[in-house]
Amino acid sequence: MKAIPDLEKQTIQGIGGSDIGAILGLSNYRTPVDVWLDKTGAGSNDPRPVRVAQRLGHYLEPFVVQEYEQLTGNVCVAHPEPFRHPVHPELFGHVDRIATHGVGPDAKQFVLECKTSSAFRASEWGPSWSDLVPAEYLVQCLWYLGLCGLEEAHLAVLLGNTELRTYRVVRDEGLIGHMFDRAHRFWVEHVLASVPPEPTTREGVESLHPEHTPGLSKEANECVLKDLARYAELDQALCATRSELDALRDRVAVAMGPAEELTCAGQTVATWRRSRDATRLDTERLRRERPDVFRSYCVVRPGSRRLLISATSQQGLQATNEEST
Repeated sequence: MKAIPDLEKQTIQGIGGSDIGAILGLSNYRTPVDVWLDKTGAGSNDPRPVRVAQRLGHYLEPFVVQEYEQLTGNVCVAHPEPFRHPVHPELFGHVDRIATHGVGPDAKQFVLECKTSSAFRASEWGPSWSDLVPAEYLVQCLWYLGLCGLEEAHLAVLLGNTELRTYRVVRDEGLIGHMFDRAHRFWVEHVLASVPPEPTTREGVESLHPEHTPGLSKEANECVLKDLARYAELDQALCATRSELDALRDRVAVAMGPAEELTCAGQTVATWRRSRDATRLDTERLRRERPDVFRSYCVVRPGSRRLLISATSQQGLQATNEEST
């Protein structure tokens, strides 16, 4: 379980435990493109903002460790040095703690990962001591087990700041080997080769191509035509639904008249109140009357690419698809 001495003092560069979920497409927050941009430095020079939830998780980590120790009787120690893969040193991992149960030759050690989660996401977590956890955290625990050679990881999560649950992830050689292979290929084929992975979302495409290429046009293939036809169908259905919703809102408003609240059996079912007056700067008047002041306080915001799908008729797209099939 000892980290490689000649590497642990170097600046960490490679694929870590917080990256593997994104590379496998299991993260709710990052994509393979995000990982590639981070590792290659090809993204924005502005540092990625740290979310409040991340800062809170870091702040509460010692508390979660303390609660885990009290619950299990295990003793936890920090392991600041990274673990490295013995063959592919670009694969590394920082564990939160190493937990020990018992003393002497019969003592058992576990990887301990600490998490905090909103109460609104409690449904993503199963019963305590099961392995029913979000996939991103499951593969992170398996990643650490593969690196440090232990057989079991515990995941302690503080749900909604009111409940601590502990989960058990057992070593799975097949999954660990698959993750190491995917991560190594990602590092070699994408990071070292400076070739971005294929994006799967609009945000991913814009991250790679924030500027459009003037005059560049691409011919829609069969798959894209099918997507456009389905988009047209859903857009029509959505427009119809919005029209119905607007009509229903109008009928509710007519029923309320001057009332601020609509009730049923003592329960509020709708409110209709006037918002507070707002004070806004008359920018057009300022531009006309004091152009010098207006220019002094102008801030240029970089534009973003806007995807517009033309109002091609649904029938035309369907006909094109039928001909192609």
